[in-house]
Amino acid sequence: MTRLIQLACLGILMLISISLVAASETTIGIDDYSVESGNTVTAPIRINDTVMLGGGEINFTYDPTVVHVTDVLRGDLRFSFKYMINNGSGWMHANALDVGGLSGNVTFAYLDLTAVGDGGDTSPLNIASANIFDINYTPIAYTVNNGSFTILSRDLVITKTSELWVVMEDKTYNIAYIVSNRGSGDASASTTSITIDGVNAATDAVPALSPGESHTAILGPFTMTGDSDTIEVCADVYDVVAESDEENNCKENRFEHPVPVPVLTPHGLVALIGSLMIVAVRRVKKDG
Repeated sequence: MTRLIQLACLGILMLISISLVAASETTIGIDDYSVESGNTVTAPIRINDTVMLGGGEINFTYDPTVVHVTDVLRGDLRFSFKYMINNGSGWMHANALDVGGLSGNVTFAYLDLTAVGDGGDTSPLNIASANIFDINYTPIAYTVNNGSFTILSRDLVITKTSELWVVMEDKTYNIAYIVSNRGSGDASASTTSITIDGVNAATDAVPALSPGESHTAILGPFTMTGDSDTIEVCADVYDVVAESDEENNCKENRFEHPVPVPVLTPHGLVALIGSLMIVAVRRVKKDG
């Protein structure tokens, strides 16, 4: 009998130890998200590696200039789910209960997060504070895994331009250019324009570009006016792509026709040498 009692006590102690270890490893967290401007993503707040979770309350904070909480939905806890949102200050408070107790990985709530800032903006997603407990209302220790919310950006830039002579004597040439998407989000199809001396000379259709992707094109031929042309190549001329930087779309260059080198005929060469000799003789006489 004594032996049986000892084994029972040992078993109870082992269960208590396992529960304490599991409780010490409990985490409350939210993931990282990258979202198009104006779009919404549903983000769960999870309580992982918990034992007999009976309920709790969580305070969640964020940057309201970047993201808003537009709705909160109940997670796995089945009773007394309530929440409050303040998008002016950037916080959300929620609480819930489950008298039966939940173990393992539990979703506390689902947050609808809407991107309200500009491309490239980032906000922390912070579990500012929490109070979670088991079915006996004993507090459960936890660690926090905070997340982040980034609004994807698009940035079309003319990274290179060059001019290529078609027939130099006729002053005809082509224009080559490269446009790149330096943003973190996909850029839809757009149009590049070429102006020469302030006059629209051509446009070029650019396909949709993924982050880091480029488009190369050669347009022409064009005929130079006078001895030089001022050439400006501009990406997204019709502003159909919402960009994080709208001021870096154009690249300007001055393209000049080379000055011709005169070719001397034998008669002209003799005349030039004679002129130089006369100048030299006069200088010698003057110095003497």
